[in-house]
Amino acid sequence: MSTTVEKFDEWAVVEIMGHKKFAGHVTEHAMGGASFVRIDVPEITLDNGQKLAAFTKLFGTGSVYCISPCTEETAKAFAARFMAESFSRFEAPRLPAPNPSEPDGPVSEMRTCHECESNFVGYSHLCPDCEVHASDDPTGF
Repeated sequence: MSTTVEKFDEWAVVEIMGHKKFAGHVTEHAMGGASFVRIDVPEITLDNGQKLAAFTKLFGTGSVYCISPCTEETAKAFAARFMAESFSRFEAPRLPAPNPSEPDGPVSEMRTCHECESNFVGYSHLCPDCEVHASDDPTGF
């Protein structure tokens, strides 16, 4: 008896750990001996004309809570509704631009926290305490 294994290759809405949702073309991806779920989210144009760039995410199979196969049109409609982007603000903070007069990059300096107005030494716009609280915020802001 032979068994045929089909590779998953469909448009779908994917829920990650029951918290985040992505919609796009979903396939299997193997890398380094591990299996991943690959989601290719298409470029989306919002009602206001703003465009969100297409991007790809790879998730370990244990992170996937649910996959709902659907049509391409449905996946694109959900992608527009979710307004997912490749990175969120809290995932990719902006770093200060290097100062050309400093060959090894910027030196930490005294700053005032934008949140609590306390003084601290560092590179961020938030003091270490406010950065911790910001990372706990589920909205990412």
